[in-house]
Amino acid sequence: MIEWLLKRAGVPIHHHEVKNIRRDGGYYILDEQYRCRYLVGAGGTNCPVYRSFFRQEQTSVSGQNNMI
Repeated sequence: MIEWLLKRAGVPIHHHEVKNIRRDGGYYILDEQYRCRYLVGAGGTNCPVYRSFFRQEQTSVSGQNNMI
C-alpha cells in the first residue's frame, strides 16, 4: 500500500538494506550513501534504527527489560 501511494505521488523509491546509521550534526547518515534529517524505524528489535540508537540503553532488572 505504501509503495502504491509513493508511486502515485511521484516520489522516487530506493530499496536498500541499512547496515549502519550514524549522526552527523542535524543529519542521519545511512551506510555513507544516504542522508536525512528525519529517520523513522518500524522494524521492531531487528530495526537498524533500534540497533543503532536504543539497544545499548536497555538493561535487565529483576528479569524485566526497562528503558533508561
